[in-house]
Amino acid sequence: MPSRGDDRGERASEDGDTLPLGVANHPTRLERAAASSDVDRSHRERAGLGTDDAGVAPRLSRDARFVERYERLSLLGEGGMGAVDLCSDRAIGREIALKRIQPSASSPAALHRFVREARVQGQLEHPAIVPVHDLAVTPDGAAFFTMKRVRGKALDDILHAVGQHDPDACARYGRRRLLSAFATVCLAVDFAHTRGVLHRDLKPGNVMLGDFGEVYVLDWGLAKVLGAVPDEVELEAASEDTLPPVVEHGSGPGAATELGVLMGTPGYMSPEQCRGDIDQLGPASDVYALGCILFDILYLEPLHAGRSALERLTSTLSANSRDIPRARAKDVPPELEALWREATALEAGERIRTARELATRVERYLDGERDEARRHRLAAEHIEAATKVDTRRPEGRAEAMQSLGRALALDPSNQGALRTLARMLTDLPTEVPDAARAAIEAARTERRVTMARTSAVRLATWILVAPAVVAFGITSWARAGALIASLVGTALLSILAWRTRRVSDGATLALLGASSLSIALVSFVFGPFVLVPSLAATNAMFFALNAEKSLRRFVVGASVAAVTLPFLASLAGLDATYYSFAEGAMTITSPMVDFPPALAQGLLLVVSVALVTTPSLLAGRMRDELAKAEERVILQAHYLAQLVPEAARR
Repeated sequence: MPSRGDDRGERASEDGDTLPLGVANHPTRLERAAASSDVDRSHRERAGLGTDDAGVAPRLSRDARFVERYERLSLLGEGGMGAVDLCSDRAIGREIALKRIQPSASSPAALHRFVREARVQGQLEHPAIVPVHDLAVTPDGAAFFTMKRVRGKALDDILHAVGQHDPDACARYGRRRLLSAFATVCLAVDFAHTRGVLHRDLKPGNVMLGDFGEVYVLDWGLAKVLGAVPDEVELEAASEDTLPPVVEHGSGPGAATELGVLMGTPGYMSPEQCRGDIDQLGPASDVYALGCILFDILYLEPLHAGRSALERLTSTLSANSRDIPRARAKDVPPELEALWREATALEAGERIRTARELATRVERYLDGERDEARRHRLAAEHIEAATKVDTRRPEGRAEAMQSLGRALALDPSNQGALRTLARMLTDLPTEVPDAARAAIEAARTERRVTMARTSAVRLATWILVAPAVVAFGITSWARAGALIASLVGTALLSILAWRTRRVSDGATLALLGASSLSIALVSFVFGPFVLVPSLAATNAMFFALNAEKSLRRFVVGASVAAVTLPFLASLAGLDATYYSFAEGAMTITSPMVDFPPALAQGLLLVVSVALVTTPSLLAGRMRDELAKAEERVILQAHYLAQLVPEAARR
């Protein structure tokens, strides 16, 4: 409905004017305002309002065809001053809203205010302001004006339903739609301001949303034409040191309320209205009310709550009420929080300058939100594309990762993309991509180069034992030469592989064969069962830790051969007999050196200690490398996980 009726109570003064309850007549304020009325005369001229608006009640023509033209259908709303009926306009063939003044309230001042409302509203031609069709008097003397009949719901009813989590209201009136409607209200109010008119009673109850996107600003009964002599209701309070008296009509935060200085709704009136600073009223006063409406939309509760009008007035004049914890605070975007705070600054000069600027900033936020919605939609498309590819193939996984990267670039907090990314980072495929394989091969080559370097050092250590063997006394220089040549050749081969960094599988097998041959030739000293097995085991451990899985059977075979072949050659008579047994004793005979007792035992001790410590050192070093690699992997996984919110890691 276009209006809720004028339910502001009045009482008549002795001189016939109508004054709100609790108002004293103060000529000083009236004279001051009248003296300054010429200053803003241009406002009234731009609005198309005559200068007689502040004078006596105008004469209205009687509509002789009223009964024939208008058929009353139902009552839309009723208040203390007037009522609004739904009527059928027979002349045009449409339904209209007819607002009439109650006979009991037909004083000259009331009639003046009634006519002014019709004229102000009728001359503000804007899509969000209900147009006035006619203004006249019924045959029985009751003033009326007709308006477009609008359909929809009042914003306060909508916000109440949304706050109660009504499914239909929540589905129909999302924040975007409410903010868009709010921007339209701001533009309508700015339109009125450019024509020198203040609304002065903006609140959710005076905003209506239609079923097809219509937005209307209702009830211009308190509209003020800038520069006009103040109405009789805008008189100075009896005491400027206290709040003006208040008389409430109805109940609840949206109830119409009448003040000693101004008429309006506590909780939405600006601080200057609450203080009765009539000469301070301007567009910023309506901006304040718009900021309160924006707060209602964002938090689904009033900025200035209170059971009584006095409590709401006190809250309006106190800065503390702006920082009361709100249940929905975490859901309010910071841009919009800053917006309502700027619009409801206590001092008018600190507020957003115009209602249009308020609308522009809301629309700018909505434009960004629309862009955000588009990013969400595009991100969803990329996520869907990622889920459709076969991630078991390297090419498919790479494509999926690229799609997820695009999705997260568009929507960094998208839970679907983050969960999918977390799963792909931890659930790795068995097939290795070519690029990754090249990196793996590079790491293997580096490990083999390290193996070659270590092998060279190890064999160089073995060569240092040669002088001790020579000190035993060589009995077969051919065998001694073969052993030393084998050790030196293997060491040189290791150095070559290390320096050239060419350690292929073939080079690894060559090193394995050469070192196994050297170990087998050590049997010339103590036979195949002393030192040789330990050397072969150490050599096998070394290559097993560094060679690839495919070469491990050769490692085992070569190490076993280093022990068995010299023994088999001895049994076959191809080489000397190393061991003889008599009366429970085993005698070791070397075909290459003598055995000075002290030197032989010393050599056995040194070599045995070396054979014990070497595997420990090798295993320890490899364990350290594995631990470092494991630590790097875990650390990388940890930092990769930080890309994903905690909720998506579960």
